[in-house]
Amino acid sequence: MRVLSSAPTRISLSGGGTDLPVFYERHQGLVVSLAINIRQNISLERATAPQTTSFMPENSNPDFYRTIIREMGLNDQEIELQATFEGKIQSGLGTSASAAVALISSLSKLKEMYLNPGELAELAWDIEVNRFKMYGGKQDQYAAAFGGMNTFHFSESGVKVESWEKEVAHELEKHLLLFHTGIIRTDTKIQEELLSLSETQIIELEKIRTNTMSLVGAIKAGDMKFTGHIIADSWEHKKRSNSKVTSGEIDKIYDTAMLSGAYGGKLCGSGGGGYIFFVVPPQRQLNVIGNLAGIGCNPVDFSIDYQGVSTRIL
Repeated sequence: MRVLSSAPTRISLSGGGTDLPVFYERHQGLVVSLAINIRQNISLERATAPQTTSFMPENSNPDFYRTIIREMGLNDQEIELQATFEGKIQSGLGTSASAAVALISSLSKLKEMYLNPGELAELAWDIEVNRFKMYGGKQDQYAAAFGGMNTFHFSESGVKVESWEKEVAHELEKHLLLFHTGIIRTDTKIQEELLSLSETQIIELEKIRTNTMSLVGAIKAGDMKFTGHIIADSWEHKKRSNSKVTSGEIDKIYDTAMLSGAYGGKLCGSGGGGYIFFVVPPQRQLNVIGNLAGIGCNPVDFSIDYQGVSTRIL
């Protein structure tokens, strides 16, 4: 029996960091996120021999996949795995969470288990953080499991998922540009700066959460200029909450986009490199694309992915 599974990655518009239990269990977290059609793809089947040949994306860690297989109660040497990714690994789109959700979904199908999207997200987060020791929040797993554009409410009592209407999400999508900075993030422990929170970090994360509340209203009102300004302000607070988020090279890319007509933007994920997005009025998009291409920052086509994780048996 061969099982195919696929899950989207995500762009976090605002609220990153507030989805960490160390923050939201005391202060509550809020994230606005959209799943995108740059997907992780998994194909697996039980091997006919104990030594198998498996393939994973470039720069990925094979032990990550093996840990998930073992945590699901299976022998990793008896699973033949083919994993591919449509983008670049370690670049801020929540790729590890997407891979974990897709793999757990396919292994569940193989074991004839049923997990709903929330259970998939929670299990993926638990294995990544508590078993494989990849510290991080929960928004990535939820985006991969549910798909679409969502507001995620994080609290000690659980996670509430609010889906956005497609018409509103589509209007926002027309104003978003995604780029790869050309910088591959080498530090995979950036989020560990938030393992325990100082008073200053708590204040910055609270400001990010407040901005996220304002962002919801701005997007619903169709005010893309204000939306960009809120995201830009959240980016400033994110930099203050974690000294490893940005660099001189990233700042140059950001400043170039802003001077070219962007309303605002932020680096995707925990920082250090990878993908970056901007809110740009349609009439200024070619200008932003051209000026960023001139400094080696290339555009990436994407759209909102409403499917979430999908799994089937062949």
